[in-house]
Amino acid sequence: MLTLGKKTLSVPILQGGMGVGVSLGGLAGAVAACGGMGCISTADAGYREPDFARDPVRANHRALAAERDNAGRSSGSGKGARHDGT
Repeated sequence: MLTLGKKTLSVPILQGGMGVGVSLGGLAGAVAACGGMGCISTADAGYREPDFARDPVRANHRALAAERDNAGRSSGSGKGARHDGT
């Protein structure tokens, strides 16, 4: 067991961030579903957005919100911890 703040993880696994296109919501959610803590990389998360070249900040914010939601859906029972404490 590992405790981070008020959250206790059932397995002492912290997924490291792996940059553009690797550490996204699916992987983070899968790690959380197994009881660890997933990590969504913020490095150009919006690179697949159609307006990324024109407005990377907005594209990244939008993509990060979508990846966060994807991680929540992927985690199923939500046994892991979220950065916002929920």
